[in-house]
Amino acid sequence: VGGTGGSACHVTSLASSGPGSLYDCVTDRSGPTVVVFDVAGTIVPWDVLRISSPYITIDGSTAPSPGVTVRPAAGAGDRVGGAGAFVEKRKPNGVGR
Repeated sequence: VGGTGGSACHVTSLASSGPGSLYDCVTDRSGPTVVVFDVAGTIVPWDVLRISSPYITIDGSTAPSPGVTVRPAAGAGDRVGGAGAFVEKRKPNGVGR
């Protein structure tokens, strides 16, 4: 289910936080949300991305070529956490992770 039918939040920045960041799109959301990417590149979160809404879809397949990667900082473990979230990892033409 994820964020199907909900509002869209556009990631327009590769920054760890701030307006247009992935962090901004997954925290403090109410209601279903689909996160789409208007940028390509690597995002290195400064902290765990705690997904606050159980109805959210992070759709990595929307990123322009060559895609988007969310990579943990050196020595860190999994950086995305939360219950009920759906993370779409497909990449066009098999590019990315």
